[in-house]
Amino acid sequence: MFRILDLQNVLPPLNGSDQEFVVLSKLSVKRNLETYEFSDMLNEDRKKEVNSLIEDFVKILPYSSDLYDLSYVLDDDIKLLGLIDREILEEDILKSSNLRPQYVRILFDPKRGYSVATNIFDHVSFSSFSFGNAIENLFNISEDFFILFDDYFVPVFDENLGFITSSYENIGHGVTVKVLLNVTGLRNSGSLEKVLETIRASGIHYSHNPFYEKTDFMELKFIPRADISLVANIKEFVNILNKIKEKEVIEREKFFGKFDRRFLIKDLSDIIQSLKMVNFMHYKAFLNIVSRLFIIYHNDRTIIKNLSQKEFWKLIDMLIVLLRDTSIMLYSNITVPNDSLIGRERASLVKKFLSFLLTE
Repeated sequence: MFRILDLQNVLPPLNGSDQEFVVLSKLSVKRNLETYEFSDMLNEDRKKEVNSLIEDFVKILPYSSDLYDLSYVLDDDIKLLGLIDREILEEDILKSSNLRPQYVRILFDPKRGYSVATNIFDHVSFSSFSFGNAIENLFNISEDFFILFDDYFVPVFDENLGFITSSYENIGHGVTVKVLLNVTGLRNSGSLEKVLETIRASGIHYSHNPFYEKTDFMELKFIPRADISLVANIKEFVNILNKIKEKEVIEREKFFGKFDRRFLIKDLSDIIQSLKMVNFMHYKAFLNIVSRLFIIYHNDRTIIKNLSQKEFWKLIDMLIVLLRDTSIMLYSNITVPNDSLIGRERASLVKKFLSFLLTE
């Protein structure tokens, strides 16, 4: 049996670099077992069989004793959304059926930042994530998982297509890489689309989340190509990030020269006054304010006197990730009162953070 972990202690670790550019990075691996249909097509007994098989396998993973059971959130919609926005679960889980703890397992290692979920479309999904740019480190963690998995089980595999998954886009390596980027300079200069065109022209398959349009952030999802090795894919993606960063640094310096921080303080004050109810537009406005704080702190370290540089970046990244706890509902134009669990958490974090700025 795995221990239970309170949701408040479920956060990505701070293992990455380049926090001024990469807010969050994540790598997911999906696998399915031979002789079993995809999870949504399994009957209850077969789902229990898959759960039992995966649980036995998980016990041989390195540091399996550090895993906690988060399956209880499946009975609580608010907490389920919290796991989605902490990147432990994908948004698609909301489309799945029979999301009950007896058929689905969600295990999480808070020290190393990885999760193992069963019977959500695919038989097993392994995800590792971190604040900052940790793509290569996440790949190493994930590699330990899928090498052991592919030895322990007979995964569904086709010689021509690769690993077969419930989603067509993951067929091949069964891997997805996702990063949340701060592209303040590129967004405000209008240069972001040109950079994306360059990526498309090179034949790289990627997509980005429309939720972040009209903000200074971009969520970039990369699907590794099946015709080259996974190691080559990861190197290719890291190279893409470096090219975007080079352009971003140039445009960010230009943007800072034009920016008047007096407007920032006014915008922060306006948001504090309206924290009783937070809707989708509040969230987008706050994201843009946070992105400008990146710029200011990069150029003027005296703005936040109460925090060290490491503390500042950690607080910023936590805010951006945790403030997404209601993004699914907000995307549907539903407001969330601050007397909910997530509403209280969000309001408390925002007020704590803004107090550092407005008291100087």
